[in-house]
Amino acid sequence: RVSGAAEPWTVERVFEFFPRLAERQKSWARSLSGGEQQMLAIGRALMTNPSLLIMDEPSEGLAPAVLDVIQDRLAGLRSSGLSILIAEQNVDLALDISERVVIIDDSGRAHVIDLGLAELVRPALGREGGPAELDARIDVYAIAAMLHEMVTGSRVSTNELSSVPPETLPPL
Repeated sequence: RVSGAAEPWTVERVFEFFPRLAERQKSWARSLSGGEQQMLAIGRALMTNPSLLIMDEPSEGLAPAVLDVIQDRLAGLRSSGLSILIAEQNVDLALDISERVVIIDDSGRAHVIDLGLAELVRPALGREGGPAELDARIDVYAIAAMLHEMVTGSRVSTNELSSVPPETLPPL
């Protein structure tokens, strides 16, 4: 989805979005906790007023309480109309904030799961004792297909793209 004409992101708006950053605004970034650094990274990205927010492992290394805040804020961004593309091994997070999830299996094939199927898929992906996680491999064709659909609104299969050498795909 492409975001509409929303209110521009400013430092003040980021502080409203992440109140913890307002409390720590006099601190050096290197002195922030991992969760605070993740909030800062998201806030800095939002201040560019993107139509697409791309994130790699936003939950990595975060304490459960901080993860809840990040997950809530990402879901809010999604609800506001901002398109978000994440590479994430925490399947619960991915399923909670996504309209569509691409899972790369051990053979490297991409499987697209629409939001309506998320609750059916979640139990099959879970592991006892913690959040569901998958070992993922980057599949440039699956990502290119998702980006193509986000930009043009039309679907293209990874099979159609697989005949195109990766180096000829447009840069991300």
